[in-house]
Amino acid sequence: MPSTCALFLKYQIKLNYSIGAHAFDIFQNNGDILLNIKAINCNFIHTSTLNGVYRLRKKLFLFNKKIKLIRRGLVSISFKLPQRKVSSKKIINIFSVGRLVFKKDYKFQLFLLHSLMKNNIKAKLTICGNGLLLKKLLYYIANLNLNLYIKIFYNLNFRSLKKLYKKFDVFIFTGKTLLDGDKDGLPNVIAEAMSFGVPVISFNIGGVPEVIKPNKNGFVMSIKNLFLFVEKLVSNFKCNKKHRKICIMSQI
Repeated sequence: MPSTCALFLKYQIKLNYSIGAHAFDIFQNNGDILLNIKAINCNFIHTSTLNGVYRLRKKLFLFNKKIKLIRRGLVSISFKLPQRKVSSKKIINIFSVGRLVFKKDYKFQLFLLHSLMKNNIKAKLTICGNGLLLKKLLYYIANLNLNLYIKIFYNLNFRSLKKLYKKFDVFIFTGKTLLDGDKDGLPNVIAEAMSFGVPVISFNIGGVPEVIKPNKNGFVMSIKNLFLFVEKLVSNFKCNKKHRKICIMSQI
């Protein structure tokens, strides 16, 4: 880890350094075991969410003055709002982006699409990402007979990804907390989707509620309930005026 290298250099050549502390450093297995030592020796520690600040202050109460909230920015994002007329479409186009790892819970997304199809709601899901769960996801897709309704792009550059964002009606994030405590803080993909005016539906995890204000610029699901997720997705899609307002507000 870069911060561990910086700590080593501090001891070797007295080099001053700062560190960033995010998902792995704070949550997984109760956080980085070297975090206290790094805090003693660094100039400051930055994190990108209030949730992260709160967790760090609990862990490093002797070094609270060193903890800084520094929000992440977005690079090369076009803020022109796409012109969408959602009510004229017959299919809900759903988008999801991220590493294909357990804490993103893509399996829930497959069951979400399967539930929509069972209720005669036409929808398609596009997942953009790569990782150790790719083969397993392809197996689940085939097992649920969703091959015609799901696409996975696992080798796209950011330029191609930006073009995809503009084509979808809704972005979903279904991250969860693993048994070892690992979870997302505030996924960059949520901010990216909002910057393109794509409404986001996300579970309440990490710093997500700091960015998404329910029914104003997106939706935060407080409990992991498939039925409620489907209901929120469909109700947002059916109301073109509400959808358009959320598209605009997500960019502000």
